[in-house]
Amino acid sequence: NSLTTGYEYPSYSSDNSWLAYVRRQQLGREDIFLLSRDTGETTPLTLDHAEIQGLAWCNDSQHVIASSTRNGLPTLCRFSIKSSPPTLVAGTGINATYPSIARNANALVHTIETTEVNVVEKPLDEPDSVGNETILIHSSRHDFAPRLAFDGKKLAFTSTRDGDEEIY
Repeated sequence: NSLTTGYEYPSYSSDNSWLAYVRRQQLGREDIFLLSRDTGETTPLTLDHAEIQGLAWCNDSQHVIASSTRNGLPTLCRFSIKSSPPTLVAGTGINATYPSIARNANALVHTIETTEVNVVEKPLDEPDSVGNETILIHSSRHDFAPRLAFDGKKLAFTSTRDGDEEIY
């Protein structure tokens, strides 16, 4: 059941002092926790209940990079194991997920979701025509569930262009 507590993305620090992992309380409510090898204690690294999609340790064993929705859309954030605010990882963009860092090089790879979901219009009087559609709403986010007003002059739709599903 995706709504129950779960544990994901275990990752050991470069010096093997820490195990970082994600604890899911329910779908989309997740936090990063650290387990100390020396003390056996578990401490939270985040408490904002944002969705986390992958994490990786930096080679310094002092920072974790994770994909977090704490700012709306998934972005890569650098979290310090010391008490300091997280920072965005420059140049990685939005919809960045599943980071991985090379242990013997200064290299970071990650996934970027680029699927487009647009609202299109197709004439009903040409049911067999293929490709005869006009894009009405286009953005780099998901635009979906369009609803035309009775007179066909107004359109409402759902979009994630601001990070959350909103009606436009």
